[in-house]
Amino acid sequence: MTASTASVIDADLAPDRTSAALVPTARRSEAATGGDLTESEAPVLKETVMSPVALPPGTIVEIRGPQSPGVHHPIERAVIIHSAMTWVVAYFPGDAGRLADPADPASIRVLSTGDVLAYRKFADCEPSWVIATWNHLTQSGPGLLQAPQAVLVWQHAAVLAAHQLETKATSVITRQQLESWAGRALTDQDLDRITEALPYSFVPEGIATIVGGLDRRDAKPAADLRGSMADGYDSDRVNRILGRVGKASGLRIVCVWDYHDAIGVGGDSDFYVIVDGRFHHCAGDLWRWLNTSPDDPDAPAVPGPPATWVGAPAEFGVSRLRYHDGAHNHAIHEDIDGSGAAE
Repeated sequence: MTASTASVIDADLAPDRTSAALVPTARRSEAATGGDLTESEAPVLKETVMSPVALPPGTIVEIRGPQSPGVHHPIERAVIIHSAMTWVVAYFPGDAGRLADPADPASIRVLSTGDVLAYRKFADCEPSWVIATWNHLTQSGPGLLQAPQAVLVWQHAAVLAAHQLETKATSVITRQQLESWAGRALTDQDLDRITEALPYSFVPEGIATIVGGLDRRDAKPAADLRGSMADGYDSDRVNRILGRVGKASGLRIVCVWDYHDAIGVGGDSDFYVIVDGRFHHCAGDLWRWLNTSPDDPDAPAVPGPPATWVGAPAEFGVSRLRYHDGAHNHAIHEDIDGSGAAE
């Protein structure tokens, strides 16, 4: 860790975090348990302040869930694992009675920020809910989320929640681990300030820098795939390489071509990430990492965290696609007879 990074951590130990003013806030009644919240317990939205920046991983969002018998407009709670200005990718962990498996694709959703009723911090949630969902996540495997920054926030929150309930949460962070992250010995006063600052703000920039290193080594595609498409690709290479990328990252990456004819797929093509059945533009550095020669000085050394690959929703849906090879290739037009027909 560099001296500059350590100084950033030192500065961020202070509990007075001006960045917290940028995030939406709303008054609300606390639910008695970690379950669904009824409409009467929904936040007061009139005082919500919208954020001018994308919210960091580890932020809690609340949306209105589907109406069910006996429950009027339940509120669902999720944890942001990746965000942009107008949408977020969030994990819905469930509650103590219905904990969700992070390996279940249904627990990961892409949400429009317009559908979010309120944003919260872990510290504002019921300690029992924080601990129950954290313990379940550690048993299932935090790496399944591909979101180390959100996991770190969650872990800190679980430690504090455990102290609040005088119980023991899974994977309590030790003093030695904190000192390893900070790059220096920590005094008791430092620890008090960390305990106070972390759960009531978002991940300090210094720890975010450290977590960036975890991102790069967590479930990343094999290094031999770097530049593997620099000289072009066909449907076979797409299936072989994107199949390996998907297996390593847990995301479904596909290539959408302009057409499919008697010879095969062809025309313009681009990569997309499928989340909950919806196509999203491939963002981040993945495309350049695969398609740029390693000899190019501008070639990215790593593809970046998988969560950064999920871009904005595509302008088309699966109903517009006329061909699918059953693997990673799709085409917009079908032209088997050579007539040039678009359908």
